[in-house]
Amino acid sequence: MVFNYFLTLGAVLILSFSSYGQISDAEKLQKTLAKATQVGFNETQIEGIKALYAEYNERVAALNAKQKAHQDETILYLNSEDQEKGDALLDFRKKLTGLITIREFEKLFGFQFEERIQREATAKYEDAIATYTFTKKQQKLVKDTFLQTTKNEMITWAYYTYDPKVAYAKTTAAAANSLDRFNELLKSFDIQKIIPVKGNPKMEHLVAMAKKAALAEEQIQKLLHLVAKRDDQIAKYPSIWAKGDANYVLNFHDTATSKEEANRQFKEDLANLISLNQFNTMFKDQLQTQIKRDAYNHLVEAGKVYNFNKLSFEQKESLKALLLKHYTNKKMYTEYYEYDWTLRTQKLRVLQFRFEKAYKKALDEFGVTAGTAKKSGTKGFDW
Repeated sequence: MVFNYFLTLGAVLILSFSSYGQISDAEKLQKTLAKATQVGFNETQIEGIKALYAEYNERVAALNAKQKAHQDETILYLNSEDQEKGDALLDFRKKLTGLITIREFEKLFGFQFEERIQREATAKYEDAIATYTFTKKQQKLVKDTFLQTTKNEMITWAYYTYDPKVAYAKTTAAAANSLDRFNELLKSFDIQKIIPVKGNPKMEHLVAMAKKAALAEEQIQKLLHLVAKRDDQIAKYPSIWAKGDANYVLNFHDTATSKEEANRQFKEDLANLISLNQFNTMFKDQLQTQIKRDAYNHLVEAGKVYNFNKLSFEQKESLKALLLKHYTNKKMYTEYYEYDWTLRTQKLRVLQFRFEKAYKKALDEFGVTAGTAKKSGTKGFDW
């Protein structure tokens, strides 16, 4: 969400400084300084802006002269000065943040984004009122909140865009704050967050599988909120990592704020909501390729020890069914109990013991013994 429109925003900002209009640099500067005075900048800040802009213009003028000289000397001009001009602009903007705060930056340059802020905030508001039922008073609060948070996201990116890492850290933090503010607003209205299903293929599939597993409507709603809870957590984590990456040469990412941990917590919540059999019904189809591969590989390895060539078709199908059942259960146990390593290990040990017992019994009944293999492998098994 952040970069979908902020990359364009970065380009707009660069153009705003390099091509403010068809007036002279002196006129542009005077307009900017007049506005700075109007919004309360002190003399030190105003003189600092004048000095920075003069320095920037000198660098650009030198680069333009260099560019012209290169263009006059060759039929293939490689535009190397354009990158240097971009660097000069970013350097100007970085130095500008040393003179003025982000709120002062907003007062001086934020007018350029008023229409875009209004457009983006309106789109968010329309999505919200299509999903929730608000009173007129609540509608106004929602609209005002979206205007404030959208403005904060855009101004944050604009202010810090001189450094991509810092800009990403600050803007993702602003986006996470926007999400928190909206959720807090819903909570203050005593409105439970609605999780859109229609039009979202993943959620539609999840609900369809939940119904197939005979989950009650209340369970399905809880399931949807568990998914939203996990996704909200994951959405916030990049801002945490980016902040550390921006501040430290070696940033130790806390595993408690990882996607893996969010999924682990989700599975624990899921295990408290649905049974293993329901989990099996809902997610087994996603794992069929892995299950079949594990059963197939088992036969490949077993075929190095046992000779399955003399087995009848029915016996091979029976052995195949035993292996598929075991590896299905193993995969389900592994995923369902992932949140608790000790519990999962215990469950898998019991499962393995029962399988080995049933497997040995089947081989004995079929008259298959070790030491008679001719590398039969999976020959004769229909996959």
